[in-house]
Amino acid sequence: MSEFDYRSYFLNNVEGLRKLIQIPSVFDASAVTAELPFGEKPHEALMFMKKVLEEDGFKVVNYDEQAISASIGKGKERIDIASHVDVVDVADGWDKDPFSGDIDDEFIYGRGSQDMKGPGWLIYLAVKLIRDSGIKLNKEIRMVYGCDEEVMMNDMKHYLSLVEAPSFTFTPDGSFPLAIGEKGALTWTLKQKYEGIVRNMKCGYQYNVVPDVAECTVKADNINDVLLYCLDNHINGEAEITEEGLKILIHGKAVHASTPELGHNAINDLLKLLNDVYGEKQFGELYEAFKDYHGKGSELDYDIEPMGKLTVSLGILNIENGELFGMVDSRYPYGVTSKTLTENLQKHLPSYEVELIYDDPPTLQDENNPYVLALLNAYNEVNESNEKPIISGGISYSKVFGHCVCFGPVFPYEEKRFHKVNEKISIDSCVKALEIYHKAILNILNI
Repeated sequence: MSEFDYRSYFLNNVEGLRKLIQIPSVFDASAVTAELPFGEKPHEALMFMKKVLEEDGFKVVNYDEQAISASIGKGKERIDIASHVDVVDVADGWDKDPFSGDIDDEFIYGRGSQDMKGPGWLIYLAVKLIRDSGIKLNKEIRMVYGCDEEVMMNDMKHYLSLVEAPSFTFTPDGSFPLAIGEKGALTWTLKQKYEGIVRNMKCGYQYNVVPDVAECTVKADNINDVLLYCLDNHINGEAEITEEGLKILIHGKAVHASTPELGHNAINDLLKLLNDVYGEKQFGELYEAFKDYHGKGSELDYDIEPMGKLTVSLGILNIENGELFGMVDSRYPYGVTSKTLTENLQKHLPSYEVELIYDDPPTLQDENNPYVLALLNAYNEVNESNEKPIISGGISYSKVFGHCVCFGPVFPYEEKRFHKVNEKISIDSCVKALEIYHKAILNILNI
């Protein structure tokens, strides 16, 4: 056991984290200006972190309101630790205010507590602890905070356009013990002119979240047929007759799009219903393409070591004014290209316009890299374990930095609550992760 009281140190500094969680730092395109490149609230969260660091004696560099940094130490080598203060949007179903920052004896609650205001705060505490210890530093340890990770990562792209590349980077934006690589990540849009029974449709709120709600209004009044279909097919659905027509609401389970098998996609249920009850074949076509989370219905089911299976999730599907628009998230392994995947999907959706709008290829680091070993050894020392690196399906700043790995904060025995309702982080886990981050940085300094 460590002699240092990490628990007291964390709890004595937890109020700032609670205030950070209370800022609803969701990207808002309507609020983007030259001074607020990602909207008002992400900028507010970034400036909050800037103020915290400055009041604690750190010299902060502001990179055109897109990212900030603060460092300790000097040397030929620079290690960046990249965190983000923006969060994904919230859906209905929370037991608490998602931006409350509530705390009890076990958890801190709120959007961003795990992903990743919580671990970003732990990095600040770990670096502060090293600075205040007065030990000699032979390298620069730089904390970097951005506010566009959940959308396009333009924050860190801008940062890296202004500075020399670091010797190594890690980001506390995934799982322990350590993610040595990440699957490729791509986004497709689907478009089609629509003339059919659906008057309007609104499903999902963010493309990289498996949607827990799908709703539409159809030009019909056969409410009993819809309710009976839901019952017979074990669909959690509701229906009511309105002035516009029959409103259908389907419930699923939201999870991060990189692990769609852990949730339940409400869009898929709605697509099947519309095909089976109303004979809307274009929805049946979509259902067949995306009902399997590994893409068997579209020849997307690649399973290639060391990264394993591709995943796919239809995250957004809307119909308005005769226009259908959808967004699809996919995480894919080494050994297949986005070009091949796009061609396969288009072949199975001939009536849709399929466009690849985002593509980050897979990344993989050398597990024998001394910096990687420094992190992994810290984890194994604190946990008295002998864990090996893993492959992640998530997207992190590793995609931007390249020479970068994901390091925590979620332990193997915990539920990863990224992008889910009722997001929370365990106080016990924060304390243990803080110890790991502290020792990992010390290990890096000893290289």
